[in-house]
Amino acid sequence: PPELCNIPNLNVIKIIDADMGGTLPTQLGNCRNLRELQIKNTMVEGTIPSEIGLCNQLSSLMIEGPRLYGTVPTEILSVLPLRYLSLGGPLNGTLLPTTNTTIANPTFFFPSSLERINIEDTKLTGEIPWDSLGALTNMKSFRWTDNTRIESVLPSTVGLLTSLAELVVAGSRGVTGSLPTEIGALTGLQQLILQDTKLEGNLPTELAQCTALQVIDVSNTLMEGTIWPELCPLLQSDLALSFN
Repeated sequence: PPELCNIPNLNVIKIIDADMGGTLPTQLGNCRNLRELQIKNTMVEGTIPSEIGLCNQLSSLMIEGPRLYGTVPTEILSVLPLRYLSLGGPLNGTLLPTTNTTIANPTFFFPSSLERINIEDTKLTGEIPWDSLGALTNMKSFRWTDNTRIESVLPSTVGLLTSLAELVVAGSRGVTGSLPTEIGALTGLQQLILQDTKLEGNLPTELAQCTALQVIDVSNTLMEGTIWPELCPLLQSDLALSFN
């Protein structure tokens, strides 16, 4: 109930795998000490209130559910010191600035504090905002799965995410192009999962520089070619390699 949002020291709200319904109240903006807000697999419906952007201590935000819809409010992503962001459900909207917005006020972008992103099974459109992601030097996990309306490539700027341990771009047939050679800069990368996309070409030899790799999965893609000798040292570890 909205009245709970008036509790002055409320810092965690978790409603996961529950039959609770209703909507997300605008009064959430009163929870100025809130650090975690996690709503997942519930009967909660409606849109995400922009007032959540007033919770300036919020570091973990998970909003996933089949009855949540609408756009992701810019106020949430441009102000909050988020370290973890997880979005799922029939949310829509674009991911990059349009002709009616500016870089200072984009339609959708990520705060520089983010360490983990999970965007799953949404109706978001446009491209993956790689230009914004390149500034996320603390990013450890990037998961982008089953977002079927996205059209994007993996650009060279992916090599700027030098703290990345997990890169998952899967279930999005609008992802095209080839794997950039700059992927070799991700020396701490442990999982590279690109399955069920339209990526093509061969695995770049620079991938051999990612000596921490444990999993490479490029199944159900257009990638082809041979396994380069440079990758053989990786194959002597516990690497799981899956092609078409």
